[in-house]
Amino acid sequence: MTPQYEAALVVGLADKYSHVLAAASTAGKNVMVMLDAKTAITRGKTKLDATAVKVGERVVAEGPEEKEMIMAKTVKLGEAVAAARK
Repeated sequence: MTPQYEAALVVGLADKYSHVLAAASTAGKNVMVMLDAKTAITRGKTKLDATAVKVGERVVAEGPEEKEMIMAKTVKLGEAVAAARK
């Protein structure tokens, strides 16, 4: 079975959240990243839900693209910054 759309990879910063992220793609264009109940969201090896996505956070999303929107199959969040050592 041939996929209907090509998979896209988007790397950028989350602009807003409510099951939709706006991020810049590696090609420099803005892309809407749609999330649903099937979207796998992770930070490192930890599985998270959509409420973990924060504005300004680095995201890497992958899924089929159509008309500058992707339906994210996976979203990887940037690693949390380690606390400064004393």
